[in-house]
Amino acid sequence: MTTHKKIKCPYCGSERIAEYLYGLYGDDDELMKAIEEGEVILAGCIITPNDPDYRCRDCGKDFGVNINTMLVSDEEVLTFAKENGFAGIKYEGAWCGYHAYEALRATNSNEIANVGFPQYILVNLDEIRLADDQEGHQIFWDFGYGEEDEEEV
Repeated sequence: MTTHKKIKCPYCGSERIAEYLYGLYGDDDELMKAIEEGEVILAGCIITPNDPDYRCRDCGKDFGVNINTMLVSDEEVLTFAKENGFAGIKYEGAWCGYHAYEALRATNSNEIANVGFPQYILVNLDEIRLADDQEGHQIFWDFGYGEEDEEEV
């Protein structure tokens, strides 16, 4: 349940934080009170690497160890993509301590397509950068896209 150390929201600095509770839980009066007061959020029993640990009760944003506390918004990532010649972004997921976004370019006003070998933008805390070729290749394979290109034996 809730931790004893003070946790601050990385977005707004609030200390009014709700903790996500994953897994099975019992019918406990203390837990039910914490849920009613918004201090705990029941989140089910399937946990993925992108699941948050906490939600700010003031600004409503999720954060925590599992999602590599981001201080960079999607809007900032999109602005970074446009400054580097791309038209859009597609969130791929958590990768090696970063959030990985595929950088996309427009081929016409109605379509967004990949730029050659997929280009990726990596975000970690307050850092935004383009992935180098080796990282891009690994991200491509780690998210399962390379499997379609393999020849059957």
